[in-house]
Amino acid sequence: MRTLKKGLHTALRCVTPILACLALYEMIYLLLDLFVPSSVADTRAYFLFADIFPDLAVLPAVLCFYRADFRGGIRGEDRSRFLAISACFLCAAGFLGVYLLVDAAVSFSGIAAQDAAFQEVDAYFDSLGTVWNLLTAGIAAPVLEELLFRGVISNRIREDWGRAPAVIGSALLFGIYHGNLTQGVVAFVMGIFLAWAYLKTEALFLTVLMHAAVNVTAVLLPASGGLLPDTPEADAALLALCVVFSVLFLRFLLRAPDRQQERRPQ
Repeated sequence: MRTLKKGLHTALRCVTPILACLALYEMIYLLLDLFVPSSVADTRAYFLFADIFPDLAVLPAVLCFYRADFRGGIRGEDRSRFLAISACFLCAAGFLGVYLLVDAAVSFSGIAAQDAAFQEVDAYFDSLGTVWNLLTAGIAAPVLEELLFRGVISNRIREDWGRAPAVIGSALLFGIYHGNLTQGVVAFVMGIFLAWAYLKTEALFLTVLMHAAVNVTAVLLPASGGLLPDTPEADAALLALCVVFSVLFLRFLLRAPDRQQERRPQ
């Protein structure tokens, strides 16, 4: 019974910031629909504005949760300023390698072709254009989602259950948050590595950088057209490179000093 109560308490603490953000999104969309004239709402400028404005409006709310958790002792001080440039590059490249391998596996599985919700989301992002996707998916989304899922949720689960449940639990919520099976599967796997990297280093900038590297690549690859060679040799070279960087990334995570253990009282 005590375990059940503890689980419900953790679930409530994790779901509350997500629901608060989703409620803010819906309220903003409702206000825009009510007060923006149809003549303005039909313009592309407004279409782009309505895509990024909700993210900018929700960000302060996420920051409030993030800062409150620091004051409450749920998380320690962010250690991003102590990161070495080499570690940032290795983690970004290695995480990108992991993403490309996971994305290839999902593509071969055929999930995306049968996922109507994913097709709708994909068409929406195509309508925004490459430059705007770089701004929203490449910058806004990594900052907002890393603050929420790694900075807030993973720490709340860790405080109650430890690191492994925090990694799996925050990754699961991260996958569900994306709202479709295809992105959900990829986000779940990626969320495991993001939470692992964050809880090991306590450096939120690192996971923002890793997340941004993947999102920027996901935007630029379809837009590259025929710039990349489509040959078996090129595919094999890319696969080998992904494997090498992925292994180096995993080696870094396994050998990196445990920052939480370092600041734990003796």
